Amino acid sequence: MKKLFLLLFLGLICTQAFAGVFYRVNGVIDIRENTVVFTTEDARVYQLEISKSEAEKFDGKPVQIDAVSKDATRVNILKVKTVRPFDSKITIQDPKPFKNSQKAASLVKATSSEVVLKNVRWSRSKAKDKEGQALYHWRNVKIKPDLIDKAYFVVKPFPPEWIAAHCLMLYTFKKGGMVDEQGNESKGLVLSIEALQRTDQKYSLTDGMKKKFGAIWILTTWEDYAAESCHFADYKLIPYEVKFNHQQNKALLLETVKQSIVNRSGEFYHTTRNNCTNNLVILLDKIGKTKIKFWTIPSMIYNVRATMPVMVPKYLQKKGLLGKECTTIDKKNFFADPAQLLK
Repeated sequence: MKKLFLLLFLGLICTQAFAGVFYRVNGVIDIRENTVVFTTEDARVYQLEISKSEAEKFDGKPVQIDAVSKDATRVNILKVKTVRPFDSKITIQDPKPFKNSQKAASLVKATSSEVVLKNVRWSRSKAKDKEGQALYHWRNVKIKPDLIDKAYFVVKPFPPEWIAAHCLMLYTFKKGGMVDEQGNESKGLVLSIEALQRTDQKYSLTDGMKKKFGAIWILTTWEDYAAESCHFADYKLIPYEVKFNHQQNKALLLETVKQSIVNRSGEFYHTTRNNCTNNLVILLDKIGKTKIKFWTIPSMIYNVRATMPVMVPKYLQKKGLLGKECTTIDKKNFFADPAQLLK
C-alpha cells in the first residue's frame, strides 16, 4: 500500500504545472530592436521570451513578472507567463528576517589557481541571538581547485524517510585546499541547496510546492555541516563517491562555486522541480559524459528518478556516476576526517 501511495503521490507532484524554475521579480521592460530586456530593481538583467504585443504594452514601465527559466543553472533567459503593473511606492509590513543558518556566498576574487569566497558558513557560534537561536561564524575562504581530492553526493534522510531526504554535495581537499582568512583549514566544502526560510517559517514537502520559499545555494565547511546534522541534531549522512576523474571533479567544484554566487532573489524553491536534489543532478549532468534523462514526457512529467532524493542514488549508480554507498556518518563518527572515514 505504501508503494502504491508513493507512485500516486509522485505522479501527482511531478505532473508539470510549468517547465522549469519559477521566478517572480520586479523591474522594467525595455525593447531593444528584436530583443526584450528586463532590468530588475537590483540591476540584474535578463532576456525575456515574451510576445511582441505584450512587451510593447509595458515597454519602459515598472512591472512585476511571473516567469520561468529552463533550470536553476541557466537563468539568463526568462520565459514570461504573466506581466502586471508594479507600483514601487506600495509598502508592506516588514517580513521576518531570514534564518541565521542561511546566507548566500559571494565572490571576492578568482584567479587561475584560487577562488576566494565571502560568506562560507564555517561553524556554529557559542553566542545566540535575542530569540535564543544559534548564530554562526561566516568566513572568507580561499579554495584551490587543483587540490580537490574527491567529490561525494550525500543523502540526509528525514521523516518520513521512505520518501523524504535532503541531498548535498561534499568536496574534500588535499592539505591547503580550503583555508579561511585566519589560516584555519577545513577538510571539505559542502553545497546545500535549500528552501530559503524566514524565522517564522518551517519547511514541509507540501509547502515547498506552493511558492512559499525562495531558493538559496549555501556553502559550508564539512565540519560545520556534519556537526549541525549529527551533533546539534540527530540525522545521519549517507555519502556516495562521484565517479569522476580529477579534472572532472575540479570542473564540478568550479561550476558549484559559479552557481552558488548567482543572485537568486525572486527564484522559488520547489519540492520536485527546483530542489536540493535535481539541481545537484543537473550539475553532474553538466560535467559528466553520461547524460541524465530529466523528463519522462518532455516538459510535462519530470523523471522522478532525477529529482526524488530516495530514488536518485540508485539511478546515478546505474548511470555509472556514483559509486557504492560509503560509511554512514552519524553521532559516533561525524568528527572524523572524511578522507579517512570514506575510503
